[in-house]
Amino acid sequence: MGKQHRLNSFARHVWAVGASDYAVTALAYDARWNSSDQIPLRAVAAGDLNRYGNLDTSDGGESHRASLSFDCSNRQPDATTVFNAYLVRSDLNLYSDFTYFLDDPVNGDQFNQNEERVQLGGSASRSWDRTLAGRNLLTSAGVQFRQDFIDVGLHHTADRRRIATVRRDDVREGSAGLFAASTLAVTPWLRATTGARGDFYLFDVKGRDPINSGTETAGIFSPKLGLVAGPWSKTELYANCGLGFHSNDARGITDPVDPATPLVRAKNVELGVRTSALPGLRSTLSVWRLDFDSELAYVGDAGATEAGDPTRRQGIELTNFYEAAPWLAFEADLAFTRARYTGVAHGGDRIANSISNVTTAGVVLKFQSGWSGSLRARYFGPQPLNEENSIVAPESLTFNARLARRLGNWEFTIDLLNVFDRDNYDIAYAYESRLATEAAPVLDTHFHPAEPRTVRASVTRRF
Repeated sequence: MGKQHRLNSFARHVWAVGASDYAVTALAYDARWNSSDQIPLRAVAAGDLNRYGNLDTSDGGESHRASLSFDCSNRQPDATTVFNAYLVRSDLNLYSDFTYFLDDPVNGDQFNQNEERVQLGGSASRSWDRTLAGRNLLTSAGVQFRQDFIDVGLHHTADRRRIATVRRDDVREGSAGLFAASTLAVTPWLRATTGARGDFYLFDVKGRDPINSGTETAGIFSPKLGLVAGPWSKTELYANCGLGFHSNDARGITDPVDPATPLVRAKNVELGVRTSALPGLRSTLSVWRLDFDSELAYVGDAGATEAGDPTRRQGIELTNFYEAAPWLAFEADLAFTRARYTGVAHGGDRIANSISNVTTAGVVLKFQSGWSGSLRARYFGPQPLNEENSIVAPESLTFNARLARRLGNWEFTIDLLNVFDRDNYDIAYAYESRLATEAAPVLDTHFHPAEPRTVRASVTRRF
């Protein structure tokens, strides 16, 4: 198992002047750790390595983060204005070794990712409550911006000692977005929400090697539409569709040999029904589809992501909350997903680490005396670890329990995690690695174990 030293601090001051509320929040975080990283299944199966062990005890890192933010909101009878600004300073040094002695049989394959980042940004929005042709109309509009200044590097290391610099870059990434949305009660039983967002990005990379330097700009427009019909007998139908996007790594975008698409289009549609027709029961059933023009794929032997082929995910989800009594409630959520690469031959179209079945369920008890408790279960179905589905991570089932007591402004909590101490995977990948005793690379499952049975106690004071 790894070990960690962590310190968190938090301070907030809130005040009001007339119809305006203000808040200033300061956060700070400092951590140093040795981690048990992902390990090869073959070494655990042979008894050479404990499932909570590590092949390189110097893996781990340190991280520091401090932030300051300001929030302001002004509420009038028919309009609300919200403003936010923030400044964040963070540092990260991460030491990892996923392939052991695959690339460097002498020193090993440990690498160091280091990043120093300053980010500043903010947002401003205003919403209006009006009428149009006698119908309620809620409109909002706003702007967001963010600027990042990043010094990022990748180094080959041994026992946290740098042997060589693989790459180092100064990255400047800025973004600005404009958005607007309106919700109109078209009829007494139909509401429509229309919205649109425009985003602009500037990527500027100055690499240690000038060939890796460059500047790129990109913009994208994302409209959305939502309809809600009802309610009838405490039941309503809804439909949503829209366009979105995700951005790629600036260093890949400015790559002169094989540049990645800066902003990758996403398309989504969802149909559903939600109801509380049965006393005490609230349920939602939805079917959906999400398409990406390019999928970010994890490359295990490099510990990085790269832009891949287009993908399609589609599924069905059912959520339920049942209040059997004022002191007793039940929860049950089910999600079934089919995730595939599109335009790829059958048999090689699976998306690694996509889970087809996720089920959660729980029971919650809460008494007026201040006592409360819960027991929750989480099930993850099998997941493919390669595109051919020939290597599969097993299913997992985890139970977590909580007992709490509230006394005035104090709350005392005990959590029992992984109640039955099951040997589950937290995450798993399939790729080639080489141990010090092996003459050639081996394709294997590499996993990070889920926490063993763990007891945590906490005390909370609310002011």
